[in-house]
Amino acid sequence: MIKAYLKKIQDKLEEISPIVSDVDIDYEADENLNFGSVKGRLTFIDNSTLDFSEKIMGDKRRYRFHYMDFQNRLISRWDNVPHHREIKTFPSHKHTTKA
Repeated sequence: MIKAYLKKIQDKLEEISPIVSDVDIDYEADENLNFGSVKGRLTFIDNSTLDFSEKIMGDKRRYRFHYMDFQNRLISRWDNVPHHREIKTFPSHKHTTKA
């Protein structure tokens, strides 16, 4: 199951490759422990970047996606750190910059 999920990520990266100029990703999987992780950085052709980390532990998932413009200014961040209990999508939520 874990390796299949990580394969889906690799397939998606291949699909978006025309808009990606650089990929730096580390994968880890242990089917016996039902554990997997993927973390890294994508640089897009406009020099924006997506830093990310995802850990899968059985049926639990922890993630963070941090998207920045070409000057490393935050555009948006998604994560599921459980610190905004008041929102409907708890623990998943999105952070954005104030314009």
